[in-house]
Amino acid sequence: MASNDAVVSNHRVIAPGASPNSDVIDISSSPDVQIRNSFIAIGDDCIALSAGSSNIGISGITCGPAHGISYTWSLT
Repeated sequence: MASNDAVVSNHRVIAPGASPNSDVIDISSSPDVQIRNSFIAIGDDCIALSAGSSNIGISGITCGPAHGISYTWSLT
């Protein structure tokens, strides 16, 4: 589901480190999204960005032991 002008802040998410496919915040086809001041401890991507997203602001995030922030855009 796409979102415009969304703000995600002050979240605390904890999952076992070996949790497979546990992206917490997955953004696609969404402009103007702000992610702020959150603690994410999981086994996969804390934040995943993909095609169609723009003007994404990320600040004050504690992330681990996961992969961190990932992004995927198709060049085709």
